[in-house]
Amino acid sequence: MSITFGADIIHANIDHAPAGQLAGYTTGTPDIVWPAGSWAAHPGSVRIDQDAAASDHTADVLDVERGAATIAEVPAWFAATLASYQTGKRPGQRYPAVYLSQSNVTPLANARVSAGHQFTPRLWVANWSAGLPAAEGAINTAAGPWPVIGFQYQSLQFYDLDVFSTQWLQAVSHAPAAPLAPWAVPVIADLASALALVNKSVSAIRADAH
Repeated sequence: MSITFGADIIHANIDHAPAGQLAGYTTGTPDIVWPAGSWAAHPGSVRIDQDAAASDHTADVLDVERGAATIAEVPAWFAATLASYQTGKRPGQRYPAVYLSQSNVTPLANARVSAGHQFTPRLWVANWSAGLPAAEGAINTAAGPWPVIGFQYQSLQFYDLDVFSTQWLQAVSHAPAAPLAPWAVPVIADLASALALVNKSVSAIRADAH
């Protein structure tokens, strides 16, 4: 599996952002949440819902940690966010993932069992003592109903370092196709009828030729 190196960073430190794949915040306090200009300056950045209400259903990731969302909020957030992803509510959205400490993976798994296995988010795991090789290994060996698509392996002064699944980053939603204009429906029907007549005529000519 292909890996992309990246960094997650709050708005207060955006001037220190490294080159490459970034992740920012759609919710949170003013020092955390990215304004529109930051998103415009860094297109394709991973969008993290950081608020305790788990309110952004167009985000790519739900932040589950102290001061942010809780494990109990994951099922409802996932269901609403998956619907947004599948309908193209925000073109460019990724399949919903949950950011959490590696120590919280088991509690999340238990919550999934309690919910009857009704939610299958991807996982972005944080473990600053794991090291880069382990982070890459977690992505490369990802499997099962909720594979690891991100691993935060180090925290620096202005941002944290991550590795992401390139496939997850690239599998974005698209705007739904525009509905046909009312006038187009009968026109298409007439064209289909005309084509059927042409095919019938061609078949008759071929039959006569033999």
